[in-house]
Formats: sequence, structure tokens, C-alpha cells
Amino acid sequence: MGHTSSTQRTTPAVLGQPGGGLGEPGPSGSPMSEQSPEGATLLRAEEVAKVLRIGRTRTFELLGSGELPVIRIGRVVRVPKADLDRWIAEHRTVREPPQ
Repeated sequence: MGHTSSTQRTTPAVLGQPGGGLGEPGPSGSPMSEQSPEGATLLRAEEVAKVLRIGRTRTFELLGSGELPVIRIGRVVRVPKADLDRWIAEHRTVREPPQ
């Protein structure tokens, strides 16, 4: 009767972080932002929706139409935080006070 070792990893590692695989929540159950090799934060669709204070469906519409800047890795879609901040600044409107 031989002894077999079962040392399989059950949680995927993404960019050096445990858990939070492709679209999966991290160990705490909440989504984890990812860092690109250059240090840029890459946001998931749910995180973009929170930042913009819009619904998830509308966020996916903006991502799918190309209106929001995205990075695609296969079926995975991420939004660089710096690009989202720039997009927000470009789409900000200033109301003129009534005269």
C-alpha cells in the first residue's frame, strides 16, 4: 500500500495574488483589483460600476460598445484605473449658473 501525496493548489494565483482568478472573488468574497506588471490598477466591470455609480448592465453596455477604455485578455475585460479617471474627466460637464 503506497502513500500518495495530495498537495494540489485549490486557489488560483493571479498576478502574484492568491485567489481572485479570472473574474472570481478573492478569499474574502469580494472582487480584487489587479495590478498590471507596470503597477497600473486594472478594474473589473463591477468595480467600474461602483466608481461610476451606475448599474452593472449599463456598465457592460459601455464596455461592449467601446465607449469605455478596456483591456481584453481573451474573454476577460479589465479597465485601467488611470484610463477610467481620464474618461471621467473628459466626460465631465460644468453647468453654467442661470443669468
